Amino acid sequence: LEASGYITQNWQLHGGFTHRISRLDSIKVATITPENQFTIYNTYKFDGALDGLTLGGGARWMDITWGNVRNPVYGTALFTAPSYWVVDLMVRYKFTDNLSATLNVGNLFDRKYINLMDFYGSYTWGAPRNVFLSMTYRF
Repeated sequence: LEASGYITQNWQLHGGFTHRISRLDSIKVATITPENQFTIYNTYKFDGALDGLTLGGGARWMDITWGNVRNPVYGTALFTAPSYWVVDLMVRYKFTDNLSATLNVGNLFDRKYINLMDFYGSYTWGAPRNVFLSMTYRF
């Protein structure tokens, strides 16, 4: 389920929710991808004295993931990666019709989380706080 649109002329909102369940013979099975995911992001374009400035941000949530990890010595164990929230921010300034600069901050609170658990039972840490500055010139 996903919705996107303008709340006001200057305020845009985007949200989404995904739900899925893995089953085998009608029995819920371990999964390496989350059953539930939720995102909400928005931007606001200022006018008047702050014309050219756009602020944005949002959050994404992932449900727990789990899987059976097999070890030839110890056998099979259940591994669980907890659910998590990550918050992102964005600031853009449009200097002219052609030139703008955008600052993105991903994982604002530097949340430590497991982003992916694969079929073989290994996992990957999610990206730490990151900052990206870009300038765009349109011809």
